Amino acid sequence: MSSKTSRRHFLKQTALAFTGLATAAAFDADSLLSACGKSGFKISEWTGDDYTVGHKLRDGKLPKFPESTERKVDFVIVGGGIAGLSSAYQLRSHDILLLEQYDEFGGHSRGGTYNGIDYSYGAAYIAIDEGAVGEMLDSLKLDPIKLATSKNAWFANGQWLQGVNGNDRDIVYKELKRLNEENKSFWGTWDGVYSKRLIDSQKLMQMDAQPLVDSLKGYDPAFLGLMDSVLKSGINGGINSLSALAGLSTLEDVFAPTYLLPGGNPTVTRALARQIKEENSKALVSGAFVWSIQLKDNGARVIYGLRDGSMHAVECRHVIIAIPHMVASRVMKGLNDKARATLFRFRYGSYLVANVLLRKRVFEGAYDNFLSSPFQIADITVAETPYMMTGKYKEEMGSVLTVYIPYDAGSPGRTLLFQGDRQKFSASILAELEKIVPGITGSIEEIVLTRWGHSMAVARPNYCKYIAELHGFENDSFTFAHSSAHGLPGIEAAAAGAKSAVERALKTKSTAKIPRLHSIAGTQSRWSAI
Repeated sequence: MSSKTSRRHFLKQTALAFTGLATAAAFDADSLLSACGKSGFKISEWTGDDYTVGHKLRDGKLPKFPESTERKVDFVIVGGGIAGLSSAYQLRSHDILLLEQYDEFGGHSRGGTYNGIDYSYGAAYIAIDEGAVGEMLDSLKLDPIKLATSKNAWFANGQWLQGVNGNDRDIVYKELKRLNEENKSFWGTWDGVYSKRLIDSQKLMQMDAQPLVDSLKGYDPAFLGLMDSVLKSGINGGINSLSALAGLSTLEDVFAPTYLLPGGNPTVTRALARQIKEENSKALVSGAFVWSIQLKDNGARVIYGLRDGSMHAVECRHVIIAIPHMVASRVMKGLNDKARATLFRFRYGSYLVANVLLRKRVFEGAYDNFLSSPFQIADITVAETPYMMTGKYKEEMGSVLTVYIPYDAGSPGRTLLFQGDRQKFSASILAELEKIVPGITGSIEEIVLTRWGHSMAVARPNYCKYIAELHGFENDSFTFAHSSAHGLPGIEAAAAGAKSAVERALKTKSTAKIPRLHSIAGTQSRWSAI
């Protein structure tokens, strides 16, 4: 197939996908506008990713870099998601600078609030409360609520089935039982976090190399559709994309408790940012886009721009890279070709997330509710759940349903999100919600739309092998801390990445030396606070 034909085919498929998205039911854009007028709800502007500056970097449209370096610090942290904030939190007594592209810290763990109900634009829960993430939660004095396996519900044959135990005459419960029994020897052997023990395990690394689809042969297709939604909504990859290690580890969560904070994981990022600011007021800089990380033998020079258009350069002993690999590969200068090639091995899925703000509770589901084809919606979480469990919910608070529509890597999803037709997306979501909860449109106050164009690195076969390769390239100048360098995408790997990066950074501080700055291109260098 020629490149022109391939492109034509892709654009045709994208157009067909968008047509299907907009007409998933009788709800089209005109119907949506009519519904908006009758019930008075509104559709928010986009939250989540802002592609404007990032695509300039991708396209090589770089601003003029400063010739002089303004400031020197011990450590620069690039990225203000969980991994970056947790790194800064542990290093807050040192001379540090964390640079975050957006005005709000948190990465995918950002969110909003409605009538006293905090909700997430992305990351909503915690799979395990031990290890590095447990240490972080304890230090922040955050105590998540434990949800039992009844936390999940499955939409099958027009009805909801809750939990993992039920009548075996129902195919969902029968296949859940089979999945659990067939994998009991694997459950509990890996927590989703990269470690030397993982690399040293021949069995686990064999599973890392194997496609998940080979481990799920013979299951009922309708059941596999639900499990596909669990995987796509959890780690942005489906049955046909993931490794057996990543997929089965994620499906293990179906049979294990979940831990939940009011407001989801944004509660963690807000606590981290608040604590850092209280103890080191100059440590965090938001609205700072990093254009270049110039690696040296004894540290790095980081160049970034602020919202006002000004450009700045800072030099450090060690830089912690807490951004996705696809971005790191473009901004890191002085990286060898093998390391850059490994960074490019990681592929990314995308997400549409819609928080549907309701004047009253009209959906009486479990916390996490999964649907499969023909629905575009894979997952619906109920944001008021922790408030109800702690007795803090009041009827006048209403309800927030967080709706997830994930797109696998290589699908037209990213193109659709970039085109950004909020009315078509909202129309499709309402059409599907009306099938599940007839009349829900009349209770909606607002739909808050979030798009993540490159949301998570998909854990394809050999994912952990590539992570191991990445760590082999680290040196005294830099460390990879992002969750995708430390396991399956999520708060657990992000916390582990931060812990590992901090340990490495502190080791280098005692030995690394930054030479005295000299005049660069005839301009006298000067140190000054930002």
